[in-house]
Amino acid sequence: MTDKPPPYSIEAEQSVLGSCLLDNRMIDDAALIIRAEDFFRADHAETWVAIVSLRDRGIPVDGVSLADYLIKAGRFAAMGGNEFLRTLVDAVPHAANGCYYAAIVREKAIGRALIEALEETMKECYAGYLPADELVAIAEERIFAIADREVDGTVSPMDAMVGEAVSVTLKRRDVRHCGLATGFPDLDDLVCGLQPGTLSLIAARPSIGKTSLAIAIAANVAAVPEDRSIKQKSVLFVSLEMNGIEITNRLMASWGDIDTHKLSDPRYMNEDEWRRFYDAAGEVERLGIHIDDSPVRSVSQIAAVARRMKHRKGLDLVMIDYLGLIDGRRAKNDNRQEEVAKISRDLKAMARHLDVPVIAMSQLNRLPESREGKRPRLSELRESGALEQDAHCVMLLHRPEFYDANDQPGIAEIIVAKNRNGPTGTVRLAFHKAFTRFDSLGPEIEEAAF
Repeated sequence: MTDKPPPYSIEAEQSVLGSCLLDNRMIDDAALIIRAEDFFRADHAETWVAIVSLRDRGIPVDGVSLADYLIKAGRFAAMGGNEFLRTLVDAVPHAANGCYYAAIVREKAIGRALIEALEETMKECYAGYLPADELVAIAEERIFAIADREVDGTVSPMDAMVGEAVSVTLKRRDVRHCGLATGFPDLDDLVCGLQPGTLSLIAARPSIGKTSLAIAIAANVAAVPEDRSIKQKSVLFVSLEMNGIEITNRLMASWGDIDTHKLSDPRYMNEDEWRRFYDAAGEVERLGIHIDDSPVRSVSQIAAVARRMKHRKGLDLVMIDYLGLIDGRRAKNDNRQEEVAKISRDLKAMARHLDVPVIAMSQLNRLPESREGKRPRLSELRESGALEQDAHCVMLLHRPEFYDANDQPGIAEIIVAKNRNGPTGTVRLAFHKAFTRFDSLGPEIEEAAF
């Protein structure tokens, strides 16, 4: 795309390699900063691989051991032999500055990676076979992948971790739960709120009410706080099944105690219902909910929308309705189970990178309907065991009256079948079918048996 050479520093590459030869202590320090692919010259990258390999085998790294390694690999003569090694050592101003040289190598590598990412995006733009929104999402994903690249990870000494753990525990001492509140106190007590960086699932058979529960949690999180000194929370609601108007109507029906069927055909609404409708509209428009109702979204596109929202408006929760409609970009030989497993991993990674809770709706298979009592089980998550593995919390929604009108009418159960932050159990809620609204019943948590 351009005649200008990419960014690189031969001197820095030679100096970091020479520093490691002169002082083997530099190898581990430099390895936390750079990787083999960060070197511009191929012979420098090969030399780095050889140095790290010798170090991993416990062999002292010097000119003799490195030459022997490269000779056995059949590369020593082609790389310049002893003259090449002398060049590396002679290039080092001071071996103690090895990490500084490594940082220069990494900086140049990031510059090249950015150029490559932008050039790939330009080619795709010129090709014209992808829609604009997808091009933007792919470009953002490439850029953020470069920005998120970490070699050293997050290695911390135990004394630092203990100090942080004590501090966090002391902060939790005076609060009811440590995560983002769902608005249902019994559920929050059981799961300790929605934790940042975690993936949770709400799973049910069709028409049980998982979308209504998702809307209820989103509204509770995004409500205007009574204490105006507390910042209002912001929720991204990704609706792949219903459009934004349908979601909004459900919110207003729930808020105003209006039958959803009457909102679908408002000719039958009386004067009092119209008054409640306008009152509800005034309340709902103040919620910090942002709806993305694009019918087709990949995880990368959802992540791109979420990143932009977090940067521009702030973001506290991502709600996805529902997981089965996410475009998994299935490879030619992938089956549906592998596709869902990849979606699950990507959603988990997205939650960690955004550092906010992500809740995805999911469907259960038909097995509960063939069993007495119809109560769902964790093993009945549809299409992939990876969902059970990757999720921090799995909530199975069950309404007995859906199968038998006389069985606990108006009662819904949230069966917390998996909970990494605490025990499993069952929370009972009131469900007002006409308004598609969930309300708390009180402290009625039951231990779940699985």
